[in-house]
Amino acid sequence: MPATLDKAPDAIALLKADHRTVEDLFEKYKKASAQREKAELAKSICSELIIHTKIEEEIFYPACRGKLKERDLLDEAQVESRTAHKDV
Repeated sequence: MPATLDKAPDAIALLKADHRTVEDLFEKYKKASAQREKAELAKSICSELIIHTKIEEEIFYPACRGKLKERDLLDEAQVESRTAHKDV
């Protein structure tokens, strides 16, 4: 979904789509028997998780700032996201 000047991408829709993509990749990984195929799928999973983290950090969290009462929960989610991104 490309962003236009007057409308930003829907962060929730992007995150949901990304979840589906990663779930599909994990299912393919479980069914794969060849090590080469598993290695390729593992690379794809890591790439998708990096994309997921970027969507959260660059679109979702900023959009939520000031709109949620659970500020502590949002702060915690951002810390976890940064930690996961740093580990990859």
